[in-house]
Amino acid sequence: MTTTKITLSLPTTLVERLKTLVPPRQRSAFVAEVLRERLEEEETLAVLEETAGIWSDEDYPEFATDKDIDRWLREFRASWTVPDFSRV
Repeated sequence: MTTTKITLSLPTTLVERLKTLVPPRQRSAFVAEVLRERLEEEETLAVLEETAGIWSDEDYPEFATDKDIDRWLREFRASWTVPDFSRV
């Protein structure tokens, strides 16, 4: 993976907490991981906001109640096959 150096301005208290918890040679990786996770959350939220309302109850009456959804999930998951590694 290639990397790029950037300059960030962070609140002093945040930097101090980072220095307290994360060893010096691991801080960039730590910040990158946290940033990656947060960006994924933001991207997911953007997709959810963009697609909100495309599912109508009229189009999917089989999912009218929580019990209906649970039943469908049970049936769907029951169709999954699990390899039997005990014979290997």
